[in-house]
Amino acid sequence: MIQIEEAVKGNKFNSAVVATMSFLFLTDLLFLSVFGKRYSETLIFHPIYVHDFLLSIIFLLSFFLKIKGNRILSIEILIGLSLFYLGYSLMFNLDFESVSELLILLRQFMVFGYLILLYPIIRTFNTYYSINQIAKAILIIGLVGVTLQFFYSGFLSISHQTLPFFKKFYFTPVCFFAIIITASYILVHIGGIKKYLFFSLSILLSFTAGHDSLYLSLILMYAAYLFLKFNRKQKVLVVFGILAFCLILFLTIPQFSNWTSQWRLYYWQSTLKEIVFNNYLIFGKGFGVPYISEINANEIYNMTLANGVKYRFDRWVTPAHNSFLTLCYHVGVMAIILLFVPLKNIHKILKKESHFFILLCLIGFSFYSSFNVILELPHLTTIYWLVYFTLVFQLKLSISKERISE
Repeated sequence: MIQIEEAVKGNKFNSAVVATMSFLFLTDLLFLSVFGKRYSETLIFHPIYVHDFLLSIIFLLSFFLKIKGNRILSIEILIGLSLFYLGYSLMFNLDFESVSELLILLRQFMVFGYLILLYPIIRTFNTYYSINQIAKAILIIGLVGVTLQFFYSGFLSISHQTLPFFKKFYFTPVCFFAIIITASYILVHIGGIKKYLFFSLSILLSFTAGHDSLYLSLILMYAAYLFLKFNRKQKVLVVFGILAFCLILFLTIPQFSNWTSQWRLYYWQSTLKEIVFNNYLIFGKGFGVPYISEINANEIYNMTLANGVKYRFDRWVTPAHNSFLTLCYHVGVMAIILLFVPLKNIHKILKKESHFFILLCLIGFSFYSSFNVILELPHLTTIYWLVYFTLVFQLKLSISKERISE
């Protein structure tokens, strides 16, 4: 992202805007990597956060550039759908008895709000930068995060005189995606025995973050890598192999049957029932609504003795720890369909290493987001949408070039 393409260099104003956007965007990512929640939760004044304010400035700057084409219809439909539900929620889900209710509604909407902010930003970068430049920027994010995590976990291990594994020794939330990015690069760009050695080290480093879903995501990402590389018969073996592996994992490793796992499973079950039976897979609940009923919240609390959905606003601010379920809960299953539509021809660009690298990042991020609250919060959502939109825009660009050549 450092070098601007020749088409931009011909226009000094465009060049200055893109350079400013790039600087602010990379600065934001650096602050997220180094300061983590201390940065993303810093207020300018209530309820405006520094991170959200900076992202909004970059968003507004993108409109100074008159970019023709390079638009994704399904994403813009999803944006329109989310704004419709926002308007509906403001009219029917809000009684305006307190400012807190409005703030909770807006905070819930940010699962789509960050997508809306980042769509034109990443569109701009994919218009003015090559795929290799963006891939390098993503890799740098990964290397910075992995380096910080390595030294931080080592420091805590020495200071506490204990091994750093299976303890929450993560430096910032960015380290989770940083490890996935680095592991993806290793699978795509490194060959021979070094590939498996360095990938194993990535899994070892993931143990220091204290989140079982991280190393599980790496394993599932590796299975996806094999699936994409193998022929049809081998793909079937990979599918059965990974299903058997996951079954053994859940049956033998205590972390996957403890109270946190039970909490998630019960919450997912409750959310799925709401999506499937009450909303018929089509409709969403909108925003400013509780994620779980008071009865189910009490059942979770009594079953696991875990906080998170017990106290005053917990049911409104604690979603099901699966970002894709949260998307469906708010606006219906169309959210997931509209996100996957632009990727339907992804096989057409997998021959290029940069595209394959970014796809593996997206797969790893998506697995991790299926077990955690990611797209709802600012800590990692910027990196997720950077990877997703880059892949989508590059696929659209590749298909457009094919049509022109025909």
